[in-house]
Amino acid sequence: MREGRPQSGAALAVRGPARPVNAGGGPAAPPPQALPDPRTRRDALGTLDGKKIAIVGDIGHSRVARSNMHTLTALGAHVWLSGPPAWVCGFESWPGVQVADRLEDALADADAVMALRIQLEREAGGGVPSLREYTARWGLDADRLAVAQTGAPVLHPGPTNEGVEITADLAASERSLIGAQVVNGVAMRMAVLAPLAT
Repeated sequence: MREGRPQSGAALAVRGPARPVNAGGGPAAPPPQALPDPRTRRDALGTLDGKKIAIVGDIGHSRVARSNMHTLTALGAHVWLSGPPAWVCGFESWPGVQVADRLEDALADADAVMALRIQLEREAGGGVPSLREYTARWGLDADRLAVAQTGAPVLHPGPTNEGVEITADLAASERSLIGAQVVNGVAMRMAVLAPLAT
């Protein structure tokens, strides 16, 4: 390997016995995140083929959103995105993805909904006038979810900003799969890493 030049996983794999795992980097989608979230939805919904999945919030700064879009569309789901215009700009041309200007359109008849954390450390706060205004327009609560399918599960990759992108009551409700995402995430990552130990 040449000094000072980062190598791709494929390049490393052919140079020796290393077994690289792509955990993601920069704005790219981290492949390990593409496994637990769809699995969690499948456990709740069965097949994802033909299901409407809404992803709401800070899409532009979210690697989780990109991982989910890749996997969900490959599994036949219809993915709807919604959030402040600055955070959904550019996703209109993503295959199999619909961008909704209004939160209500993304949530209408959705089979599952995922809220995303506002990533202030990545200067996401510039996309909205204030967190209070974000919550008033885009925050998830039980009333807003009334237009989704009855009992549609709610996900969040964590950590949650309760009271901002999702209410504490909703995050702790029976329809919340946030705990299941964590459990599935541990199991999936163990499965990815297990071959490295042999």
